[in-house]
Amino acid sequence: TQGVLWNAHHFPFVPQAASSDFAGGLAGSEYAGWGTYKFDPLQLSEGYPELVPWFREAELKHGRAAMLAFVGLIAPDAFRLPFEECASPDLDFVNAHGKLITGLGSGPMWWLLVVVGSIESLRFKQMGL
Repeated sequence: TQGVLWNAHHFPFVPQAASSDFAGGLAGSEYAGWGTYKFDPLQLSEGYPELVPWFREAELKHGRAAMLAFVGLIAPDAFRLPFEECASPDLDFVNAHGKLITGLGSGPMWWLLVVVGSIESLRFKQMGL
């Protein structure tokens, strides 16, 4: 089987000799004095070793998106953005999503979709997809 090596300038997965370590040497799988934590119930690291770096990158992106989503949950109660759509005093975490999508393709939530989609498209282009 083939292993992988991160290369940020081109397609990020360059074939390399496979490692016998769990998930190609996953950092953090060793507990300090409590043994080894090897959680891979679908055995993706064994079935697709060339995609392990992509899986790791996707997991980091999803974790960061979840953290930003939590900030977005509490942000409307703490401050307002200087846009007319976001300045409503009755905007809170319960109704913010519904009030910030004013129609198909309009409203601040659609702006967010365009910005995030553009960033992801640039990343896909960088990866050669």
